[in-house]
This record gives sequence, C-alpha cells and structure tokens, in this order.
Amino acid sequence: MPRLHHLRSAVAPYRFRLFAVLVVAAVAVNLAQFRGIDRERFREFEAVGRYETSDVARIAYENGGWHRQRYGLYLGLGTLAPGATVYIPTPSGFADDRKIADETESRLRVFGRAGRVEWVPAPAVAAGTGFDPRPFVVASGVGGARGAPWALAVDPALPRPAGPANPDDYLKRIVTGEGARGTAGARTFALIRWPVARDGEDHDYQELLVETALLPASLRAELPR
Repeated sequence: MPRLHHLRSAVAPYRFRLFAVLVVAAVAVNLAQFRGIDRERFREFEAVGRYETSDVARIAYENGGWHRQRYGLYLGLGTLAPGATVYIPTPSGFADDRKIADETESRLRVFGRAGRVEWVPAPAVAAGTGFDPRPFVVASGVGGARGAPWALAVDPALPRPAGPANPDDYLKRIVTGEGARGTAGARTFALIRWPVARDGEDHDYQELLVETALLPASLRAELPR
C-alpha cells in the first residue's frame, strides 16, 4: 500500500495532463474510424469533399442511396415540373397519420417545388387501377429501409431534359434543387401508392407521381379542373 500511495502522489501533479492526453487519444481513434467508414463504405458520409457541382440536391442524389429512396421522387418533380399542382387523392396511405401526411406535403413543397398541394377525395384515382403508367415513366428508383420504390410518369408531349433511357439513371446528371420555381403552363400530377410491386422488391406497391393528363378521362373527372 505505501508504494501505491507514493505512486498516486507522484502522478497527482500530472493528472489533468494525463486526462487531456486520454481525451485527445479517444477523439483521434474515433476520427480515424469515421474516416475509414467514410472512405471505404458509405459515400454519403463524406461531409467534406470535392464535388463537380455546388447543387446540394445533385450531390445528395448522386452520392447517397438513402437520399434517392426518400427524396428521389420529389426531386424528380422539382427538376422536371417545378411549380406544378399536386393532388393527393384520398383515401390514401399518405394520409394514414398526421406525421406521414405532413412529411409528404413538406417533401412535395421543398424538394418537389410544388406550387400547390391539395388533398382531394378521389377513391378511384387513389386505388391506382384502371391505367398503366409504365410507358410514360421517365425516372424511377429502388426501395429499401428508407422508402418504397418510386416512379415518375410525365406527359411525353411536353419537353424535358435529355437523359439516359434507363429510368433508374435518368435523373443522376440532371437532378437539381436550383433554378426557377415555376414552369410555363400549368402542370398537374397525382401522387398515389400504385399497387404494382417492382421486381425484386419487398414492397407490394410503388410511390407514383403521374401527370394527370395521362389518366383516363373517367379518373380525371374525380380531380379538380
């Protein structure tokens, strides 16, 4: 015990310095681990780096898989049809609770740059049957833990930026969160949970934004004019 007492006495004047050294070492180890994860596993964790663009939307979409799952559909709308009116026909899974409804509307306004969002009673449109949007899908994305697979169907008669023919790749080089918040002419979309599973996915539906001009006349009649 006397030896232990002498050791404590000898160390006491340096205890704060030793504590500081231990803290710095712990921080250094954690930073090294973070850098390793950042470099080797998840590109979206690269908070500081050199990118080809200053457009945050494009950086997030190109480098973050979960960003594409959560926000890809809405960023696609904001890129191709900023200022559009979006109808959310009800009853709808998007209205299951207040949190989901508020988040959906926020994504449409912030990332989709929608000029107007309306919840409308339109059960036939909400059911997602009676039409096939696949020939008109220009952008799409896989699902996962962060969201369901999604698809964006637009009127082929309207101009849009050139891009890859594969809908999964279409937005990668053109997606943007910048530019005008409106387009010439009124464009309207319906947001539904389309009850058709994407191949290889666990979800039994896809989140679909479809331009209302593509819907059959009997379904368009349910929506405001």
